[in-house]
Amino acid sequence: MTTTQLMLVLRHVYERARRVACERSKSTGHVSTRCSQGSDNAFRESARSYNNALSLTSLAAHVDQTQLGT
Repeated sequence: MTTTQLMLVLRHVYERARRVACERSKSTGHVSTRCSQGSDNAFRESARSYNNALSLTSLAAHVDQTQLGT
């Protein structure tokens, strides 16, 4: 996945999360019944894979320069 594709995916996940937050009831704080009926299951499954992909981007590596010449 390229950096541009990753940024588009992140933007989609962020915008979708904002929309779900806006669907919360002001009186009870619960998300509308539309979410509980399974219409957002695909989003939730995709969000997990995006999160897993992004977790690898924070890894750091130390290159041992002494072994490069062999």
